[in-house]
Amino acid sequence: MTSTNIRKILSGKITYAVMMVLSVIAAYFQIAKRSCGVSLVTTAIALLFISIVCLYLIFFEELTVTTLPFILLCVFLCTLYSMSEKESENTFEFLIKFWWLAIPILASLIYHFIRFRKPFVIGPTFYSSVAVAIAVTLGGLGYIPASDYFRPVSLYYSFGLGIGMLICYLLIKPQLVNMDSKQLSEKLITVLYMMGILSCFCILFQYVQNWDKFIETKRVLPAIIARNEFALFIMFALPAPFYLALKNPFHLLSSVVFYTFIALSGSRGGLIFGAVEYIVCLIYMIIFSKKKKRIIYSVALVALVIIGLALSKYIMNFYASRFNYNLETDTRIKFLKALKGNFLSNPVFGQGLGISPDKNIYDPRVGGLYWYHLMVAQIIGSLGILGVICYLFQIINRFWVAIRRISPYTWTLAISYLGIFMMSQVQPGEFCPIPHELLVIILFIAIENESTKNVKNYILSIK
Repeated sequence: MTSTNIRKILSGKITYAVMMVLSVIAAYFQIAKRSCGVSLVTTAIALLFISIVCLYLIFFEELTVTTLPFILLCVFLCTLYSMSEKESENTFEFLIKFWWLAIPILASLIYHFIRFRKPFVIGPTFYSSVAVAIAVTLGGLGYIPASDYFRPVSLYYSFGLGIGMLICYLLIKPQLVNMDSKQLSEKLITVLYMMGILSCFCILFQYVQNWDKFIETKRVLPAIIARNEFALFIMFALPAPFYLALKNPFHLLSSVVFYTFIALSGSRGGLIFGAVEYIVCLIYMIIFSKKKKRIIYSVALVALVIIGLALSKYIMNFYASRFNYNLETDTRIKFLKALKGNFLSNPVFGQGLGISPDKNIYDPRVGGLYWYHLMVAQIIGSLGILGVICYLFQIINRFWVAIRRISPYTWTLAISYLGIFMMSQVQPGEFCPIPHELLVIILFIAIENESTKNVKNYILSIK
């Protein structure tokens, strides 16, 4: 059996299905065993996935074969998320025991990129990433104490979001630049789709576990584990069914399921921004469908908006436990009140991502930072004027690159980015290097690989 045949098997439907089943099992056992700590089944499957990624890196030149096991691993590990500080500390203490896994992972990565090295290739989104790297690295200059800046958790975020993402770009871009566009698109869309399906299962299992409480209250469960993370993963995946629906409308049912579970997650940001993303996806269908179907999708869009407005009272009642909070004690409101003083304390470079938090406002869990949970506020307060300029440049640059490379495939990836961008306005989102920002980097490398087109002429050419 040749290496090409082995590669086809490893990236084939059967292998993908096995990985999905294992991921669902891992998520189920961790959620079921939640009150007793970390599931050994989940731990074993996580170790298996890490081993698979390392072996793929060592033996195969094609980097994309590692994407699915890596993403599925990140999703089902979110079931380890803890609602309480004590559980968070216990989980961290358990996970830190596996620090040694960093050694084979790094060794595999180094080996892969040396053995299969290719000349660096620079695309149009690289330069805005350089700008952000400068802002993140210099964040807090002249203000943040060295003891805060050089804390391991601070370095993870400042290095990971800055120089780390540049390194990822320079290493991944050459691996994908000459890859067949159709093959790459199929792999990325499949990965997004399966990421969304697994996230739905993670939410479903929690409803099954708390079914009696759900039936009794008839309202969204208020304590869904990692609700915002799962909602974000599904928003990443939401455009994938619409892309496939251009050829097979059956996939539109998946899009309904995806948004249903975003709503069931209990994420307020997911409920609102997921609805916006769904509307954008319908507009996408109007643009890229054949002219005969555009009227159908236009009517569906108008009907969806009308139905949403008509049911808004019932939706708010279903979400009553999530919207019933005091603005005076809300963490985000406290952050906004403190933002002016934080910004004026060091307006050019901000206070830095690694600044020790004011625990009267927010006491982060183990491994967390001084999160504003508002992207704009995070940039202004942590990175100052330099951060505002650099991030604004990156946002404009990314959307311009996507607009110039119009196609159903590239705009699917662009809408996926829109999903995390919107969620980042109310969650850390893009300020999490792995997997969020790394996945964004991969999406835009894939978009860059497509040729530029005249938007108006392209749309008019669709018959």
